[in-house]
Amino acid sequence: MAKRISIQGFEGSFHQIAAQQFFGKTIDIFPCATFRDVIESTKSSQTDASVMAIENSIAGSILANYNLLHKSNLQIAGEVYLPIRQHLLVNPGVRLEDIQEVHSHPMAILQCMEYLAKFNWKLVETEDTALSAKHIHQVANRLNGIGEYYFSQKLRQIEEMNKAGAAVINLGIGSPDMAPDATVIDTLQIESNKPTVHGYQSYKGVPKLREAMSDWYQRWYGVSLDPAAEILPLIGSKEGIMHICMTYLNEGDEALIPNPGYPTYRSAVTLAGAKCVEYKLTEEQNWQPDFDALQSSDLSKVKLMWVNYPHMPTGQLPTAELFEKLVAFGQKHNILICHDNPYSFILNEQPLSLLSVNGAKDVVIELNSLSKSHNMAGWRIGMLCGEKERIDEVLRFKSNMDSGMFLPLQLAAASALALDEEWHEKLNDQYKARREKVFELLESVGCRYSTSQAGLFVWAKVPAEFGDGYALSDQLLNEAKVFLTPGGIFGNEGDNYIRVSLCSKVENLELAIQRIKTSLKK
Repeated sequence: MAKRISIQGFEGSFHQIAAQQFFGKTIDIFPCATFRDVIESTKSSQTDASVMAIENSIAGSILANYNLLHKSNLQIAGEVYLPIRQHLLVNPGVRLEDIQEVHSHPMAILQCMEYLAKFNWKLVETEDTALSAKHIHQVANRLNGIGEYYFSQKLRQIEEMNKAGAAVINLGIGSPDMAPDATVIDTLQIESNKPTVHGYQSYKGVPKLREAMSDWYQRWYGVSLDPAAEILPLIGSKEGIMHICMTYLNEGDEALIPNPGYPTYRSAVTLAGAKCVEYKLTEEQNWQPDFDALQSSDLSKVKLMWVNYPHMPTGQLPTAELFEKLVAFGQKHNILICHDNPYSFILNEQPLSLLSVNGAKDVVIELNSLSKSHNMAGWRIGMLCGEKERIDEVLRFKSNMDSGMFLPLQLAAASALALDEEWHEKLNDQYKARREKVFELLESVGCRYSTSQAGLFVWAKVPAEFGDGYALSDQLLNEAKVFLTPGGIFGNEGDNYIRVSLCSKVENLELAIQRIKTSLKK
């Protein structure tokens, strides 16, 4: 009968290799979660013997294990010297540049730190390296190269810092901190009290909401849309990005995505099984596509192109000429142009829609949202606009993924879309005051920026002395307890930039300036 040997860890671990080296390969492995469990399994005769590490050439003696042995009254029967060689394991098809996180036991991470420190990867400590490999292998291939959303990770770090008393000022995320108009909230409250509004709703939204969206597009953008056929309400425009990619992209297809740009474009294209093809946006080109470079490339597999103006993260405003070029590019190469347009009302006196260009509906679909323009980010209300055939195609996918929005939300959104120019002016007056403070903050660090940006952020070039946006962001978070977003999370063309949110009160911005100035004097 094979000997039963307890080890800390799981099959494939170094403990298993050591056990087989000492007892032979025919042993029966008994995996334990902790070293204490290893000792107890042998003391209670569940196993014939145990194998546990007591020395590590990098970390030194594992004193806790010596203590466990001393108290156990078990005897040491022999020892194994095992050279440790770590390998970076990935699923098939994953490239080095696709990696965002590395999962392993803390000891393995420590042993490989000299190598891991060369990359901007998130290091995730787990209970066992072999188990981590098993878990990663079990994850669907469609998630290869897709890590947890950056801000999801960062918010956890900031939360831990705050628990320790740091009181971090978060200027990273564009979540409006002001309330919607009072009439919008009143509508939600009144409608929610009605007993007949709590059932499932139409996948296409109620006519009142679609009509309000149509009127809004006509009034502000000069675009005529049939509310019955050319508008699809969404549970936030972010889900629309996924719906579009799943509707139009197959494995082997390609999609053009901006660098820098909203990270969700890349994630959605990848999840749909297609390949992301970056097009560079640079300050020298006013953050606009280089159409000559695009047209000289192989576009034969490109099905769609993601664009976003006013651009996030750079705040670059569109021009009529740019929009005309985008439509012409789509028409010439039979590429669907997907325009993400949530920022056109913030610090922008002339909101524009790509659908306003003649012939645009043939090749353009446009996402819009009430999140930024009406302080309703948490309400998750967006819309997809385009010709009837496109709306019907996306609806085929969407209707299998979710249901219609809560009816009172739809009716409240309709009232929000009826707000006049005065409401938007008052909102932008507050953002203008905040932007002046952000300019002051950036000047205190020596950053360079454009004063003509639109949207909820200010994009700025980092002085060479800080290295890049990641370095500056980390320094200010650790030393000043102020978080600014490193531009590199939007693509490597943003490595030398940072992004600052305007979604914080003037008093908070003044405190952030004070903290930064104090930290830089040290």
